[in-house]
Amino acid sequence: STRVRSSAASDVYKRQMEEFVLAERGRELIFEGKRWFDVLRQAKRNNYDGENLNYLMTLAEYSAPASKVNSLKAKYRNYHSHYLPIYSEEIDANPLLEQNEFYAN
Repeated sequence: STRVRSSAASDVYKRQMEEFVLAERGRELIFEGKRWFDVLRQAKRNNYDGENLNYLMTLAEYSAPASKVNSLKAKYRNYHSHYLPIYSEEIDANPLLEQNEFYAN
């Protein structure tokens, strides 16, 4: 019973530390264009584990206008939307490239 409680407390502490580090990196690198990649890397951990993806969704809520939050969150739930499309001329030049599923249509 004590072991279960300490494990749960350890998990909570670990999650708080991860959020602290992400917030600190956000402050340090605020104008360097790296925030999206940090948040995406965090979200992708453990194959988009629920808590990891929630961090990305929370940031979307704070950064988008209220009228766009629901559509932005729906878009971010599709993991393929996290990456930009491949430029059509690149695909024409290299037939081995495949367009990102999100932009295929």
